[in-house]
Amino acid sequence: MDGVVVVATINFPAIKYEQGGRVMYTAVMEPRALVKLVEEPRIWNPVKRGTDLGTNRPLSEIHVKGIVEYMERTLPADDGEYVMDSVTLYGNDQDLIFTSAEGQVGPIQQGVLSVSFDARFDIGNGQHRITAHERIAASHPEEDDPVAVAQRRVGQPVVIVADRNPLRRAQDFVTLQRNVKTLPGSMAESMDTSQPLNAYLVDLCKAEDAPKILGGKERGDRLIFATDAISKYGKQLLTYRAYRYISGTAMIGVDQRTTAGWKKAVNNAFESDPRWKNELAEMWTAWGDLPGIKEVLAGELSPEDLRATSLVLGGAVTYACAYAIHLLKTNDGISLGEGVKRLAAINFNRPNRVPTETKPLTKNETIFAGNIIDPATGKVASGRPAWETAGQELYERIRKA
Repeated sequence: MDGVVVVATINFPAIKYEQGGRVMYTAVMEPRALVKLVEEPRIWNPVKRGTDLGTNRPLSEIHVKGIVEYMERTLPADDGEYVMDSVTLYGNDQDLIFTSAEGQVGPIQQGVLSVSFDARFDIGNGQHRITAHERIAASHPEEDDPVAVAQRRVGQPVVIVADRNPLRRAQDFVTLQRNVKTLPGSMAESMDTSQPLNAYLVDLCKAEDAPKILGGKERGDRLIFATDAISKYGKQLLTYRAYRYISGTAMIGVDQRTTAGWKKAVNNAFESDPRWKNELAEMWTAWGDLPGIKEVLAGELSPEDLRATSLVLGGAVTYACAYAIHLLKTNDGISLGEGVKRLAAINFNRPNRVPTETKPLTKNETIFAGNIIDPATGKVASGRPAWETAGQELYERIRKA
């Protein structure tokens, strides 16, 4: 009709509310529709002239690739693994029309949000998830492709903020990041049983015949899962993070220098050879018989006293031991369990004197002098170069046993 402008809209259920004096909407969108409604991410630059001030971080291709791989693996499955957090978009008031459901009163209302078909939203948070959805749609264009079918079926939670001010958008982003507390590595990894090695290591701890160092019948008492540190008086012997890293290092060694590369390599190795399950179980059983640890598990020594007198539970020393038995298995064909048994001949005691520049510690006093322990000061190092060197020296010692 003359004088009437018809605006095409996309309509979906939503909840309207306010925060900080701004109107916001929470909804769920089909991912392939969502990617058509967003502007290209723009990198944060607070002094840039013009109205297209960006508030995004540089896109991490590694991060996007990881999300894409996760989506391709989990979207078609019905095992409950796939989950995706909400993204936050910022748009103009005039592009958003909210119609409350009948009987809705109060500041929080259910209804239908109508978005102008030609509206475009700025991404406040979630550029990597949205980019991953876009790449999934591009790489799986066939209608009957299982990944495409699954992507159309799942919903992507969205928070839409009716505010296009880029400075407030930037403040929202940094505030939300500061309010998020990063999970400790032990907690995050022990929860992530989508990784085959994690799934097995957690199951090993829960087994009725679990190695004593992992808790035995008192399951969970010897490992700590919620933090990456053990208190001075803690009865635990290892963090889950250390338990996992020791296991993985014993399997694949030290060639991987990135977290993502290590994780991929260790899970691939574990999945490709079912014998690792028995190897690791025997390894941890033998670990419980190492000097000092055996006495703690028998109730003859407290963990506190063991830590005060021995290095056997020290992070760098345990990683060195793991590397040593990896070398023994790789080079000499000796099992991980047998390798740990050979470690029982090593003197793990802390040096019983204070060294000086003129009277430094010697290899006769401790094998860790010159690698993990500074010979002149007695200071214990924790870095990777130190424990890798110690691992090589341990290997040379135990291969002759």
